Amino acid sequence: MTFLASACQEVEHKFKLRCVSTEYEILLLLYELEMASPSDLMPLQHGSSSTFYRCIDDLHQKGLLRVERDSHDRRHSQYSLTDFARAVLDEKWHKIQSWTHERPAGAFAE
Repeated sequence: MTFLASACQEVEHKFKLRCVSTEYEILLLLYELEMASPSDLMPLQHGSSSTFYRCIDDLHQKGLLRVERDSHDRRHSQYSLTDFARAVLDEKWHKIQSWTHERPAGAFAE
């Protein structure tokens, strides 16, 4: 399991709540994995298989996922983030890293 997905899953377990939507979970997984097939992603996410595939389709329609079909067998696909989606997540990742480094120093204390 990837770092971000694992951290979110731990928070969800401890607080007994859902922190991350299936769509965002898929984006985070692909952010860390770079490229993956459905069989790679399914065990790493929380959604049912029908929810997973609906979310994949929605993310693709929104222009956030790139789908590469196997030239020999069109049933096999690899998913990756579009350049736009990766750029947005890169920016947010840097903000998260900055926050985690500043927070212990009391930068956000009132």
